[in-house]
Amino acid sequence: MEWQSFLNRCCSLDLETNENGEIFAVAAQFGNQTFRRKAPFSIHQVLRELDAFAAGAEFLLGHNLLGHDLPVCRSILPKLACLQKPVVDTLILSPLAFPENPYHRLVKNYKLVRDGLNDPLLDAKLAVSLFQDQLVALKEQQQDSNILSFYHYAFSGDLQYAGLQHSLSELGARPIN
Repeated sequence: MEWQSFLNRCCSLDLETNENGEIFAVAAQFGNQTFRRKAPFSIHQVLRELDAFAAGAEFLLGHNLLGHDLPVCRSILPKLACLQKPVVDTLILSPLAFPENPYHRLVKNYKLVRDGLNDPLLDAKLAVSLFQDQLVALKEQQQDSNILSFYHYAFSGDLQYAGLQHSLSELGARPIN
């Protein structure tokens, strides 16, 4: 499948927080450009820079963006323009694409030990790779049913899922009235 045109409109991002919810690393990829910041830094300045970096993107993409990354950003700078973009959250798509998997965390094969440090830029890239795998799996499901149209319908009525609905539409989901 050719998903590059859709992915070219996505800014994939990830941030790392400590146990107090403070951001200590931020990274993003948009096209062939990368953004990476590690503490110490002014978090307000870094989030403004991230906002500028993502300005040309139509969508934000990442793993657990809706449940973690974006709420943390919103608590610091709620008026960031990137927070208004539709979101494609691979954590939400994962159980739909891979219902047989017992868990849906982002598999970080770059970490040699479980307690090793996360790399937000690699995680942002892994989210893109996972999204591509999810699209293939979801497209295969669509061949035998109208399941993607059902998923599209299930995400309707809540703007936070607009990015997920759009990605399902790209796969061929039809709106259910």
